[in-house]
Amino acid sequence: PDNRREELSYNLNSSVRLMEKANGQTIDLQARYAQSTSDSDFRESQQRASNNTWPDLQLKFDNLHEFGPLKPILAGGELTVDYRETHNESGLRDQPPTVVAETFTLTPSLAFTWKNELTSTLAIAMSENSSDTRGAKSVTDGLTVTLDLRRNFRAGGGFGFFGKEINFKNSLEATLGMAYSKKGGERFTPGGNVPEPIPAT
Repeated sequence: PDNRREELSYNLNSSVRLMEKANGQTIDLQARYAQSTSDSDFRESQQRASNNTWPDLQLKFDNLHEFGPLKPILAGGELTVDYRETHNESGLRDQPPTVVAETFTLTPSLAFTWKNELTSTLAIAMSENSSDTRGAKSVTDGLTVTLDLRRNFRAGGGFGFFGKEINFKNSLEATLGMAYSKKGGERFTPGGNVPEPIPAT
């Protein structure tokens, strides 16, 4: 046939509990590894692409509200930190790759449930992406910060009607979301030593 494609991939996933206290506080670590390789033939062209994801880690600290100073004000708390790197290559088979791309992301997230029924989530995402295509290189950095707040308000009352008491309850949910993001970088032309800035957005 003029067109043929083969692909091989595998994934590994493992988790371990690093700490568990009597008050319910736990620290868990999850690790993932992914690798895939694909070959495609179209007539005389033989291409190969490989994708690798490692390290890919998540660290989770649960029940932060059991920490002494936080007990009077929190009903729940969780800290999660995600870290991931990827490496991708593509080009002619049995030849040096013509395209190399790498990514790095770090995302800590802090979620609290307050005793006044307010819930808050603060997340920070930091990333770096780089690519090299036949000597033309570019590197971009990104930062995103988000804050989400949610609060439930409850009220109730009652009144008499023909000698009977009628009660009612109302519930109101209010949410507020805020976000900040910034992205920029620089690029290099083949053989050039002076970077050209990529406008920040």
